[in-house]
Amino acid sequence: MTTRRLPAPTRLASSLLLTSALLAACGGGDKTASADAAPLAFAPADTPYVFGMVEAMPGDVVERFMDRGDRMGELYAAQFKKLRAEMAKKGGDARTTKFVEALATEFEGKSLRESIALFGINGHQRMAFYGIGLAPVLRMELADPAALPALVGRIESKVGETLPSGEVNGQHYWAVDFGEKDAPLMMLAAVVGNQLVMALSPSQPDDTTLKTLLGLTPPKSSILDGERMSQLQQRHHFLPSMLGEIDSQRLLDTLAAPATPLETAFLSALHTEKPAISDECRGEYATLTGLLPRVAFGYTRLDVQHMDQVSIIETAPALSKPLKTLRAPMPGMAASDDAAVSFGYSLRLGAIPALASQFATAVNSAPFQCESLDWLNQAAAEAPKAGNNPGIYMMAPAFSGVHLIVDDIAFDDEMKPSKLKGSLLVGSDNPQALLGMARQYVPQLSSLEVKTDGSLQKLDLPAIPDVDIQVPTWVTATSNMLGIAFGAGADADIAARMKSDPADQPLFVMGYDGALYMQFMQQVMKRAVEDAKSDEERAELEQTTAVVSQIYGEWFQHLGIRIDITDDGIAMTQNITSAP
Repeated sequence: MTTRRLPAPTRLASSLLLTSALLAACGGGDKTASADAAPLAFAPADTPYVFGMVEAMPGDVVERFMDRGDRMGELYAAQFKKLRAEMAKKGGDARTTKFVEALATEFEGKSLRESIALFGINGHQRMAFYGIGLAPVLRMELADPAALPALVGRIESKVGETLPSGEVNGQHYWAVDFGEKDAPLMMLAAVVGNQLVMALSPSQPDDTTLKTLLGLTPPKSSILDGERMSQLQQRHHFLPSMLGEIDSQRLLDTLAAPATPLETAFLSALHTEKPAISDECRGEYATLTGLLPRVAFGYTRLDVQHMDQVSIIETAPALSKPLKTLRAPMPGMAASDDAAVSFGYSLRLGAIPALASQFATAVNSAPFQCESLDWLNQAAAEAPKAGNNPGIYMMAPAFSGVHLIVDDIAFDDEMKPSKLKGSLLVGSDNPQALLGMARQYVPQLSSLEVKTDGSLQKLDLPAIPDVDIQVPTWVTATSNMLGIAFGAGADADIAARMKSDPADQPLFVMGYDGALYMQFMQQVMKRAVEDAKSDEERAELEQTTAVVSQIYGEWFQHLGIRIDITDDGIAMTQNITSAP
């Protein structure tokens, strides 16, 4: 093994390798760990964490993504122009200038498709990120394995310096430090067969360590040899294109087991030893891993217009059942999908005292003996006091959820709202009690007799400070909800929204319209253009605004996020809808 230290400007070139890793996430099994096997075939069966593709991304999804990146070259050109101007102003050194010009030669004016092709990627390949023990490894298939070495070679030639490199068993690799003298760790990168492999490594690895990290010595048993990935896919209805997990028990086993040769190499580089975990602590940690077995993530929908991604903290029934008592119906869920902006949360406050008491009883009856878990003992001691907060008992009958739905909003050149329309819905078992509290802060409510029959009453509020628009407001109530309609025409919408589905009980929801987001960003960028100090800077900002508006305006039509407490755990779902 031979390596050379990375000179300062050439350290910047190492970003090429990281960039190729990030770009691979744009795209997408064999069960034998040959050089051309599926990337996941190199992940050990007992890896504590894994994220990867059993199958490549759908081809039409990749192509749609690439087509929308046709104008990325204009952004690259603008960035290089800005970088050159800054270097000229600051008097950049010749070596750094050569590096910037080398990058510009490769990337300036190229589309997203052309840019990733320089790394040997076209988006249709599979990738995997996993741990060999705790050591992270990233593998991705390459459409053209010769492209990345050629790119590095061209940049090295233009700059006049080379990346440090080495060889093990005839396999060439790059060794990239982190810009610190005598850093204990570095990054390995190599094109092995038709795959790029990147891994964290000790700064002076022996051949055994190198072969393990680069996959030249494959694991005795791969994650693809068993049913772990297929079970994960079936359990949460994930697509095979992208899924993964962090397994609590396997993570504990890795931390508690004697150091492996690979771990020993890392520990030696860091001049430390693997901490010992007592049997007592391991047993208590195992109890917790049983309650929180894993964090799982994957896609449940992926096509040219929709991307639904789910992350879930899995919980055992002993934990999920009491947590579900916190759920409450979210008001107005049926109306939020098409809203410009929506934000809401629901929580059954009345369930908190019992949940706090249950937690305190469970822990106090068998306190944790492991010192690192003493914080749980302290939390259990404080739980009854927190659960019996008078504010909870006061608000529990009056509040179970709130949902703000903004149907229409626009901003003037001063970033002040010029148009506003929407609804504010508050779930309540006692709307009259809630109104009583509200009257303390909105005295105009005192003159109204709000009945719980769904009838509307006009609410005369003072003008909003510094906003030059009239926002007419109405208030209404039912037996389980209080509603406020604001803005011209909002009174016609709110009656249909004064409903909640008992089966739809998210803890949190948020969404926004892509066009509205772009309008807001355009206003921000417009002000930046107006504040430009030179015609050249102004022209550059105008070009960037136009390109960003087209790219992101086409990519995102609507984004939504929701968090649910389910039988399986605490799940966060992100929905992205692209423009047609």
